Amino acid sequence: LLAGVQRLPEETQEVLRDASGGGTRIEHALLAAVTGLGDAALTRVLRPAVAANVLVVDGDAYAFRHALIREAVHDDLLPGEYTRLHRRYAEALENDAGLVPAGRLWVELSHHWKAANDSTWALVAAWRAAADARKALAYAECLTMLSRVLELWDQVPDAEERIGADHVTVLENAASAADEAGEFDRGIKLVTAALRELEETAGDAGGPGTAGPDPARVAVMLELRGRMRYQMARPGFVEDLRAAVAMLPADPPTPERARALATLGNYVRLSTDIDEARKAAAESLAVARALGDPVSEADALITGFCADVDYLDEDHLAEVEKTAEGTGNQRILLRFHVIKSHFLEGAGRHEEAALHLRLARE
Repeated sequence: LLAGVQRLPEETQEVLRDASGGGTRIEHALLAAVTGLGDAALTRVLRPAVAANVLVVDGDAYAFRHALIREAVHDDLLPGEYTRLHRRYAEALENDAGLVPAGRLWVELSHHWKAANDSTWALVAAWRAAADARKALAYAECLTMLSRVLELWDQVPDAEERIGADHVTVLENAASAADEAGEFDRGIKLVTAALRELEETAGDAGGPGTAGPDPARVAVMLELRGRMRYQMARPGFVEDLRAAVAMLPADPPTPERARALATLGNYVRLSTDIDEARKAAAESLAVARALGDPVSEADALITGFCADVDYLDEDHLAEVEKTAEGTGNQRILLRFHVIKSHFLEGAGRHEEAALHLRLARE
């Protein structure tokens, strides 16, 4: 792989070594900033690499003909060259964020600072990249970035002050991202670690009479783990959901209790206790209406409909539909359309069922 590179002029090999730090594809402007060469000089130096088919021109960027060529060139760097190169990339990006596509700045900065052995800035950039990924609904990338924050945490003494969040919060966010990304096994481990750390932190905080961890925070994590355990067909999912409800007092009513009850009702009906599902849905509905919370109300109505689907008629479904549509909440609407499609399919109304599945996809 390196033989074709080694036949090129030395100045071309040097720029290829610089280019190898930017990935398989690198923008011309970024490579110019990293190498310190002007546009004309960079074009002249790279022309032999393009002629030899080591690089190919890709719009305003260059790409290695094969990823293995880039890896071979990059792996051939000496340790000092490797860290200095990635530091140059990081500094170039900090000087001009426009050198990378929109939304990629913090991901690239985290990568380059980590490769440059600067754990502090790699952690900070990964935290910011995770926030951007979450906004873009890129949950797999969000999980990757939060995993990097956790990996680097012990290497940065003031990590909590740097990002404005404690270690448990990072675990919670990572678990939520894992759930959204369908990485349920990792999510269960992250939740379990967060719960353990919450207990340990509360235990270290004081002596007898010291309050335990925040019940609402624990309940949210238990609910999340219960849902993921169900997705993985693991035992304990109902127990987690019951424990989540038990953590939340009935008075005063809270959105957290309404949601936990609706979730319990939704999943416990999949076991053998339909009566418990109905009771949980009814209490969730009462709490939601006491709060005037339309999203929680719709959640509770849908859960109640699922628990009583064999006994309810289309008039009841119309009430559920009206409430769900009134929320404007995408998660609620998705859930409603899926449930209604099941109801219609069971009634033999296949075309209408298909229509609601199409609405769910949209």
